[in-house]
Amino acid sequence: GFCWEVSRKNLKLWNKRYDELKEYKAKHGDCNVPYHYAENLKLGRWVDNQRQLYKNEEMSIDWMARLEQVGFNWVVYARWENHYNELVNFHRDNGHS
Repeated sequence: GFCWEVSRKNLKLWNKRYDELKEYKAKHGDCNVPYHYAENLKLGRWVDNQRQLYKNEEMSIDWMARLEQVGFNWVVYARWENHYNELVNFHRDNGHS
């Protein structure tokens, strides 16, 4: 198994970004921070990094659980793909989009 040893500095930074994520959710209603989020570029990059860690199975169970508690979406492409599929079906059925 993979062993995670997190320094105090990294833990403090993770907790800071996690708190920023909760503030973002309170303001926007979700945890889908854009990568180039103008109000907090570091938060957008951090969110993207969390998804990569999860995808590569390199995230601690604790961090995963905390992110899931606030409704973190591990895959954000699904929503876009659903709308795209709806558009394709509409075009097929109606001959235009």
